[in-house]
Amino acid sequence: MFSPISVILPSLLQAWPLIVIPATTIQEEPPPPSTAKVPAGFSAEVIATEPRIQDAVAFWIDPDGRLLVAESERTNHGAMDNRSSPWQLEDDLQSLTVEDRIAYMEKWKDKRSNGMDFYTEKPDRVRRSIDADGDGIYDTSTIFAGPFNDVPDGIGAGVMTIGDEVWYTNIPNLWRLKDADGDGIAEIKESIQTGFGVRFALYGHDMHGLALGPDGRVYWSIGDRGYHLETADGRVLADPRAGAVFRCERDGSNLEVFATGLRNPQEIAFNEVGDLFTGDNTSDSGDRARVVFVAEAGETGWTMDYQTLEGANLRGPWEQERIWEVVTDENIRFRPDWTLPPLAHVGSGPSGLAYHPGLGLPSEYADHFFMCDFTGSAPKSKVWAFKAIPDGAGYRIENPRPFATGMLNTDVAFDWDGRILVSEWGGGWGATGKGSLHAITHPDSANDPRIAEAKAIAIAGVDDIGVFRLAELLGNDDARIRQMAQFELADRRAVSALEDVARYDARTSPRLHAIWGLGQVARSEAARNRKITAAMSPLVVLLKDPDPEVRAQAARTLGDPAFAPATDALVEALVDPSLRVRYHAAMTLGSIGDPSAIPYLVAMLAENDDRDRWLRHAGVVALARIGDRSAVEELIVSPSPALRRVAVLTLRRWADSNLERLLFDEDLSIRTEAARAVHDLPVPDAMPALASLAADYRPTGAMQPKSALKVRREIRRTSESRSGQDLTTLAEFEAEPDLVEEISVFEGIDDGGSDYLTRLESRLVIPETGTYRFAIVSDDTSVLRIAEDGNPETLREIARLDRWVGPNQWRSEPSQQSEPIELEAGQVVLLEARHAQSGGGNHLAVGWTRPDGSFEGPIGGGRSDLDPMETPLLRRVIDANLRIGGASNLEAIAGIAMNPDLPPVIRDEAMAAMATFDSPGPRDRVLGWWRPVENSPRDLAVLKPVYARTLPVMSEDGRGEIRTASRELAGRIGVGLDPTALFDTVMNPKESPADRVACLRQLGRSDDERLDDAISSSLASDAPTLRAEARDQTARRDPAEGLTLYLDAMSAGTTYERQRAIAGLSKLDDPRASQRIRGLAAGLLGVGGSTSPIAVEILEATLRSGDPEIAAIGRDWNDRAMDAASEWSIALEGGDPEAGALVARYHPGAQCLRCHVIDGRGGDAGPSLDGVAARSDAATLLQSVIDPQAVLVEGYGAASAMPNLRAVLTPREVRDLVAYLGTLENVNESSGH
Repeated sequence: MFSPISVILPSLLQAWPLIVIPATTIQEEPPPPSTAKVPAGFSAEVIATEPRIQDAVAFWIDPDGRLLVAESERTNHGAMDNRSSPWQLEDDLQSLTVEDRIAYMEKWKDKRSNGMDFYTEKPDRVRRSIDADGDGIYDTSTIFAGPFNDVPDGIGAGVMTIGDEVWYTNIPNLWRLKDADGDGIAEIKESIQTGFGVRFALYGHDMHGLALGPDGRVYWSIGDRGYHLETADGRVLADPRAGAVFRCERDGSNLEVFATGLRNPQEIAFNEVGDLFTGDNTSDSGDRARVVFVAEAGETGWTMDYQTLEGANLRGPWEQERIWEVVTDENIRFRPDWTLPPLAHVGSGPSGLAYHPGLGLPSEYADHFFMCDFTGSAPKSKVWAFKAIPDGAGYRIENPRPFATGMLNTDVAFDWDGRILVSEWGGGWGATGKGSLHAITHPDSANDPRIAEAKAIAIAGVDDIGVFRLAELLGNDDARIRQMAQFELADRRAVSALEDVARYDARTSPRLHAIWGLGQVARSEAARNRKITAAMSPLVVLLKDPDPEVRAQAARTLGDPAFAPATDALVEALVDPSLRVRYHAAMTLGSIGDPSAIPYLVAMLAENDDRDRWLRHAGVVALARIGDRSAVEELIVSPSPALRRVAVLTLRRWADSNLERLLFDEDLSIRTEAARAVHDLPVPDAMPALASLAADYRPTGAMQPKSALKVRREIRRTSESRSGQDLTTLAEFEAEPDLVEEISVFEGIDDGGSDYLTRLESRLVIPETGTYRFAIVSDDTSVLRIAEDGNPETLREIARLDRWVGPNQWRSEPSQQSEPIELEAGQVVLLEARHAQSGGGNHLAVGWTRPDGSFEGPIGGGRSDLDPMETPLLRRVIDANLRIGGASNLEAIAGIAMNPDLPPVIRDEAMAAMATFDSPGPRDRVLGWWRPVENSPRDLAVLKPVYARTLPVMSEDGRGEIRTASRELAGRIGVGLDPTALFDTVMNPKESPADRVACLRQLGRSDDERLDDAISSSLASDAPTLRAEARDQTARRDPAEGLTLYLDAMSAGTTYERQRAIAGLSKLDDPRASQRIRGLAAGLLGVGGSTSPIAVEILEATLRSGDPEIAAIGRDWNDRAMDAASEWSIALEGGDPEAGALVARYHPGAQCLRCHVIDGRGGDAGPSLDGVAARSDAATLLQSVIDPQAVLVEGYGAASAMPNLRAVLTPREVRDLVAYLGTLENVNESSGH
């Protein structure tokens, strides 16, 4: 063991800026009864309340009952969040060091009240509390350490006693604190390591954990705020975007990154065999919280950049490639192999985590983890219990179940009286100055005399206990006593005693501790350049032990430190019957680094054949650590796909340019895995090869002719939402439709607004005999029916959706796919889809998988033989071409966009890349990383010939989104399209309004003599969007006439037209326009607020105005609105529900799905929003957004956990959100709320 250092370098010592609060014992009221609901046979009581514990993020309990609490007041007041501070996002994405973060804090200081002082106004601290009178209630406390309120400080979220020191985690420092005189106040404050937290990311994603490992090291975790560490021995450890687990010796030396790719691993805990686990939380996008087995050198795939990716690339690969999800039959084809999957989805906000030490609970809880699930609401928070069962080289989670509820729990630990202690936050997400500590006891188990015996040993310490007694204590029933004995024996270098227990004890647990103790001795000796043979040789013998866990831990420990004489025995262990033994033998062979082991590692991996991901991980890590590139390159041409996959994963760890060769592998999954490595790391030398893969996805011939399929599409407007009702019997489907169209693709409309029904019907002629499977996607609910005989009377349901899914998410829900249906060539079947739209996003499509396995979705939209694996591949191929940036690369992207056989999501992405090709944005389009291209902006003259060849063709594409985007792009860059085609589209009322608007806009950029006719026709159309565009075109050509049209629209137009007219008026250089805006602003933006559907547009017009008097009206409103909720009445009317749905589901600041269910998706910290419009009017909905504490829902606590969104959302976003919430009238039964 490494003892705490006795000499501290003066440069590391800091004078403690203490506000000394002496220990006080105050006569207080008895604590209130515990609100915890616990299983039968257990009891719960509150043993501490404020001020003995308040705003508790984490705590530690010593054997003598001393309580150390990490308390925080800095939540969103010092430790900030990109959701509430969107202006800093781009700087945050670029930040690489703590100094970078401080620099942009200074840059944006004017956004904070009191400037930079804002960051030091609220402190964190470590509180020490004791039970001075022995009545079981904490009654005395001191501020052990604090204040922690320097500008870069985060949230203190980890605290632990190590000997006579206290370790404390608070970004940017890992602290060592020491109370030398025992007065309850630490006089020594030493930074063990600084450089943690280079970004803000999200508050609470701080440094936590702190646990003693079986190897005698200290382990701790950090969320995705990243790190840049310059260690005392001159190394640099850096990752600005991912969460990680670290470890170091107990003197602070030899700091290492143990595992990475985590999002926010609040706490970590070891099980009885020394494996590490954590709970990791959601990204608020429909993903779920995870229990993670933290494997050494493991990567779990998250980066903080994903958090702000929305829309079709929501959360990037995390969501699109289902990195967050346990392995399933559905995702196994496209889930990345370089990431290790979670074990299970448990809870929604994992925080505290503890492993049962062995005493104090009934036997049914043996070997169980207890995990706090913090949701911001006490009624919805809980403590989970579950067991991790070895499964191959990894684990599976068994029987996760709520153990305790009714507490807003942040941390959980076992005290030395056989109790479970749970800290409770004061309420909501911010500091309240309140808190409590609950003790959960099983009286029958707590009377076990072994508990008192263990406590007495722990209080007295083991320094004066003899070696033989210490060896006996390695078998104690309390794991903490076993660990204390192990560490002490290792300190004494009692090799003989440890060897005797390791080899001859009949029980597994003491043998494991003895093995780990021998490893500690060897590591200590190696650090002093002494021989380690005496400590390690006994472990070689144990590789033949009958107990498989003894063999596994012997194999593990032989690599820490690496013991080369064990190589031959470890090679033999690669064929051990236990996969856990193989796993640890492989990892240790990697640490030893002997190339002679490579053939045996390869044989193990070949035999595994990709079946066990954890065993594959060990083999890959071993090969990467050995570093023999020629041996790994041989695997590139192996006939075994499993070994070629090993080559990809190993080369990825080296960022080796030989990955280029695997981009052309015959196995699609290997090609895609190579593409992930080349693009994501990146590997610049291999990027051209990745880009070249676009040639495989060019259109194979002429533009696809229009489908012969005939689909009848009916739209019926409804007075309110019908989502959630039985669509097969809904009488309104028998009413006369408001719109009937014959189309050639089996899809609904995507711009229909709110509250309507869709019915699609077609008589399909089956093209070939075989097995078909049908699928449906929709937003909101839908049902799909078929009549194999073509008779409407025999229609039967084959698929349905009871909640929305995204476009092209054909496999999100089991119910959305039919069972296999046998059909014959030439058979005519009747296929019908029914759909109910509520609010927000809207779409409907029906697809099918044909007998040859190809998928076409929607039917009539073009067959696609693409494997799901090709979507992540193509995203990276597109981006590689965008990054290289030549004319040939633009042509390659255009080929993908023009290919009707590719999925719409890929074609749309290619179209978006074309639209930005001349000046790409600074963020990577796949990952969201800040990764500007080097040659931007680009010479449009070089690119224009490609645009001129491709855009005219694309402007006539069968997919409306491609047509519209192509026409808009052509207009922006000055590529002429066929003016006759543009004119004909504008004049054709059967074309979509979006297409007609895009064509009118493009025509307006030309000198075509038919423009006047096009504008006149558009002004008389039935489409408000087209009429509004025609007014804008008129104003650009004739401002005076435009003014007249805008003023007319103000009085007689729809709400949309009035809003567009305000925007148009604000751009005119005409005193009459300014006068109108000034008058409206004075009336609508005065003190007290007004209600009008154009009020937000008026506000925006004032803030854009160059007239000081008009601009002052808008600024005055902004100032008042931060304090007075009444001013926000301007957001009651005129909102866009579709835009509001995007705010609710995707806005990085609002994050509604974090706490609320919408259409069956989201968290349960707050009430479900399904049906909210039926129980709340618009004024109440608005108040819940801008003044949430005024709107409390029964069952969710005495205070709202919802943040005030005034500073997060713009007035327009608030208005749109309120409009969207106003469409959620029906309760989605599948949501469970």
